Amino acid sequence: MTVIVNPMALSWKHSNASGIFCKENAQGQMELVGWPAALGAYPSQAQVDTWKDEYLLVDAKTKRLTALGALAATKLALGWTYGGKVYQCHYDEKTKTDHLGNMERFINAYSFYMREIPGWATLTAYVTGDKVQVGGVLYKAVSNHTSGVWLTDLGGGLWVPWFFHPKKDGDGKWRALDNSMNTLTLAQCKTMCEGAVNYAMSIQAQAVVHKDAINAFSTAVDVNAYDITTNWPTNT
Repeated sequence: MTVIVNPMALSWKHSNASGIFCKENAQGQMELVGWPAALGAYPSQAQVDTWKDEYLLVDAKTKRLTALGALAATKLALGWTYGGKVYQCHYDEKTKTDHLGNMERFINAYSFYMREIPGWATLTAYVTGDKVQVGGVLYKAVSNHTSGVWLTDLGGGLWVPWFFHPKKDGDGKWRALDNSMNTLTLAQCKTMCEGAVNYAMSIQAQAVVHKDAINAFSTAVDVNAYDITTNWPTNT
């Protein structure tokens, strides 16, 4: 009985078992010429064709999922555009999350720190360096004074905006993809950070949609025909 095989499929199906031998025939096809008793009965053409289809399906899925991962990484690398500047994404191997620099940590620190900063109050004694928040923006006192009316005190130079950073007091700068350092207000930082994280999460969600679709296919032809380039979010 002549059985035409795909040697790669045989090796995959039987984990490179010894005793399986193939040879090329005059038509350039690979014939099965040796089969170990340990693997059971000599396979039929229908059996090896089934193994070939199984192998081709697994191989196609592996390649498409690898391509999907590379495409998602490329989308992340485009970065998040805010204020005309691009802030680049990266994948954190330690936390296994997609984000932009330390922006997720910044948001967490922002949320915590804002609870610790009191709101401005009238008829209150402030000293240089005191910090208050008004309308979601932080301010720092530049001189000792007793507060009166907020807009009057602000206009009088008693307060200046304070750019919060979770690591270094006063550093409100973020490095963009063009390597420029950009000073953002606290509100701008929060907006930019949240947009960036949502962008990365949207990429991850779309990658899962594509992954599930690929894994649901039962033939290599369907896997290879599937378009993984659709429905990705934009980075603005």
